[in-house]
Amino acid sequence: MADQTQIVNYLVRAVGVTAHDATAFVEVIQEIVEEHVTDDVSVIAPPLMIGRFGCPVLDRLMMRLQDPRWAMPESVDVAPQELADQLRLPVDVIEAYPVVGKFGLLAKVLDRLAIADEDAELYLRLLDAWLSTFADHGNDTRDFEVQPTGSREAFRGWLLDRFEMLGRYGYAARVADSHDDGIDGRVHSFDDGRRPDLIARITADGDTVAKGDWLVIQHKTTAVGHNAHDELATHVDWLRAELASQPDKLGDAEVHGLLIADGVSLLLERALRERAFGYISLSSLGYRHWVRSHTRVAVVGDPDSTAIAYPAAIRLGSLVPAG
Repeated sequence: MADQTQIVNYLVRAVGVTAHDATAFVEVIQEIVEEHVTDDVSVIAPPLMIGRFGCPVLDRLMMRLQDPRWAMPESVDVAPQELADQLRLPVDVIEAYPVVGKFGLLAKVLDRLAIADEDAELYLRLLDAWLSTFADHGNDTRDFEVQPTGSREAFRGWLLDRFEMLGRYGYAARVADSHDDGIDGRVHSFDDGRRPDLIARITADGDTVAKGDWLVIQHKTTAVGHNAHDELATHVDWLRAELASQPDKLGDAEVHGLLIADGVSLLLERALRERAFGYISLSSLGYRHWVRSHTRVAVVGDPDSTAIAYPAAIRLGSLVPAG
């Protein structure tokens, strides 16, 4: 079951829905799972399980499944404390590494397709049938593939047209201007030739920033690893040094870093936290949804030295109880 047509035909036969309804469902559930995975949320809806390597919640779940006396809960969509008790983990770990299960996915499907409550059971059957296509069928095993989001330049244009949206994430800002700030935030380069994607000025106080502060933004359209931290840190340090040599530009302002990407590794996530750099995913910005809504043309990824592979499906085999 490799392509969408085969999956749609299978759902039509298995659940008895129209090809139109099955197609709409497949498109939406693919998008929803992609959004979770690229927003660094583990999907635990056996037989489909996707998460970042080293995620402590996923690791503990795999460890518990090796105990024949323990059974996978019907859904991980429970209160954090309840899931923490089931997995024997501190609740703050559960909250730091979010997961979504079958019923969480179903709720998103019902909402996005505006499905009436009386049809919820039908869509649960559709979801179960779609999930079953990821079961281990030997040589016919299907992997979940995250679709790329296109070029960095396309995203840059999209972001610049909506730059005010960063305020929703605590980074109300405008792109630095050579007339007002002495720096053109769109094209500035440092003495060593390095060029940050964007330099901005904070326009309102936030949880971690203050009005007048500087913000260095690096944006990617792939999942990225620790190299993205090194790149951002270098640009932040260069800007701090440059501004320090011109006290009239810096004053009491701070220089902050913000990474925008399509998912991050756990190592990168921790490195960003240590430097107090911000992070926003393309999914949370709504860019993934926008790309799917505005183009039917297949897009390709735009990797650079910071890019890493997207999380892949984890095969549980006989560890997951049948039924």
